Amino acid sequence: MVAFLLRLKLWWCADFHRAPVHRTAANTTLNTKDGVASALSLSALNGGACRAPGQANLVETNLSKANLSEIKLILADLRGANLEFADLSKANLSEADLSRVNLEGANLIAANLNQVKLSGANLTGVNLQRANLIAAKLILSGLQEQTWNKQN
Repeated sequence: MVAFLLRLKLWWCADFHRAPVHRTAANTTLNTKDGVASALSLSALNGGACRAPGQANLVETNLSKANLSEIKLILADLRGANLEFADLSKANLSEADLSRVNLEGANLIAANLNQVKLSGANLTGVNLQRANLIAAKLILSGLQEQTWNKQN
């Protein structure tokens, strides 16, 4: 069910409904744990189908424990989404709206968060090693000292 709903959302985000997103959504893998989707892989979305402003609308989407490594969601709208323990390593979320997003325990190693909006986001336990946070808006983001690598 989760794969079907995400496939519908991704279908609308593609510029002129191009096939790469359809193939990606069709090839997603869902692992179940107690009947609940616990992992989702969207790494094939790197074709850049969701680069236009407002195209990737993932507002309040549950992507908990999703494998989104190296995904490109430039200017994506992820307000209120659940990305708890998601792998966003090397992801490009430049100028995305991550307001009120739950990123607890997420892996954002070497992620591009240039000009991203993180107001009200839960960043407890987030790994931000080598992440690009230039001009990021972190107002009331709940960023705690232990989430920063001492080398940054």
